[in-house]
Amino acid sequence: MGRGSTWRAGSLLLLAVWSPVWAEDAAPAIPALTAEMEQQVMGADGNAATTAKLFLTETGALVEPDVGSGRAGYAEYHLYDFAGGRFYRVFPDDRIYFDLALSLPLALRAFIEGWAPAPKEAAVRDIPLKNDTVNGTAARLVLVERRLAHGRAPEYTFVWRATDASRLPLKVIYVQDGRTLMVSYRALGEESIDPARFAVPEGFSNLSPF
Repeated sequence: MGRGSTWRAGSLLLLAVWSPVWAEDAAPAIPALTAEMEQQVMGADGNAATTAKLFLTETGALVEPDVGSGRAGYAEYHLYDFAGGRFYRVFPDDRIYFDLALSLPLALRAFIEGWAPAPKEAAVRDIPLKNDTVNGTAARLVLVERRLAHGRAPEYTFVWRATDASRLPLKVIYVQDGRTLMVSYRALGEESIDPARFAVPEGFSNLSPF
């Protein structure tokens, strides 16, 4: 066997030995819904808009706000762990993060905006209103009623949902602190995402006080 043949045989042997290890180390990609999310706040002092990219799985979400959307260029993204009840604010430039409980107000807001499950404390009822189109997509307008505790007045959200039963809505309209908020979703799709993107990167420092 010549020198070149010996090198090729050795290379094949190394691949045979190491390839299974690489396959075990690489976590399989997970399916995620994706969307461009725009929130408009309409108040007496005018309108303001922020945009973000949303990645949604069965158990969590990754929200990447646009750097230029009212955040003075400071990079930050958010991780939601629905199953574990945790919320993470991650600052990649500084390699720091905050590990927080997914509080009821935060979980409720994510549900109201149409991309998170309803908190267990909320009783929810859908009231269909009418069918129409939103940006050329057949849709149904639903009034979502929610109650948090016995005796408290219910609160309502208008939700436009695609009639093809997409998991994400097309548009959500609700009132908070005397202001009307409208959340719109565009470029809805699906991607296979590295699960590591839904976890705080290794080596980041936790600055949570508790």
